[in-house]
Amino acid sequence: MHHKVIAHQMCAVQMLGWLNKITNYSDGLRRILCNTVVPKEDCDLLGRVLLADSTLWKVARAHTHKLFMNTMLMDPVGKRAFAIHFTKHYSQLQTDFVEDDHEHQCLSE
Repeated sequence: MHHKVIAHQMCAVQMLGWLNKITNYSDGLRRILCNTVVPKEDCDLLGRVLLADSTLWKVARAHTHKLFMNTMLMDPVGKRAFAIHFTKHYSQLQTDFVEDDHEHQCLSE
């Protein structure tokens, strides 16, 4: 894998870890992130992230799940939006999970 790709992966993992840590302390940031991810008419960021989950490497997947738990699932509006989108995309998520080999070529921890 090219060293620039690995550098981007490391940066993304660090940023996700930082966001997870900060959202534990900042209710305002938690709500901002939740409102950013909650689907609007023209943008379905939550749906895209859910469907891209199986393509992420293990560490990024874990940090993304933790970020959802720290933001979306701590807010009543976010929890409802997450539940709606999860059930909307459930069949594709289940198919992706079954077909996933769970071992991606990835950044070493």
